Amino acid sequence: MPREEYAWGRTAIPPGSIAFVVASIVPSLAVGALIGFISTQYGIVRSSISYVGMGAAYGVLCWRAAANGYLPFPIE
Repeated sequence: MPREEYAWGRTAIPPGSIAFVVASIVPSLAVGALIGFISTQYGIVRSSISYVGMGAAYGVLCWRAAANGYLPFPIE
């Protein structure tokens, strides 16, 4: 898949790569709620917020890596 380039040399973000953010936030929220429900020390809200934050950071990292060509999409 050839990458499109802007006039100043940066590459275009591949279509659909923003899905990395959503695909990492949704499971992180589910796991955070489960851990918060089981945990007696931390509540559901506190653990959900921390897990969503970690999931969002991971998703943005994967999204930017895909945008820069480090995570190539499989050719079907």
